[in-house]
Amino acid sequence: MSKQKTLIFVGAHPDDETFSVGATLAYYAGLGEKVYYVCATRGEVGQTQIKDLKGYSSLSDLRCSELKCAAKILGITEIIFLNFRDSGMSG
Repeated sequence: MSKQKTLIFVGAHPDDETFSVGATLAYYAGLGEKVYYVCATRGEVGQTQIKDLKGYSSLSDLRCSELKCAAKILGITEIIFLNFRDSGMSG
């Protein structure tokens, strides 16, 4: 029987894993625990400068690529997308 623990973080957007709990996720990954990020959206309604989209077909593709890079650095085992639409709520 495996005694490896699992941590699941549920967030709304790509980048929530870094801005809100990045150090905690990295800490537990560093202890050898499986760390998963369940991301509700792909961040398609976020904002960026046009120059940052170079090489990407959409803002969603850019943000997902950034998330995959962050996940690798933080030691996240897997990203699970729920594919809800980013709301774009003001404020």
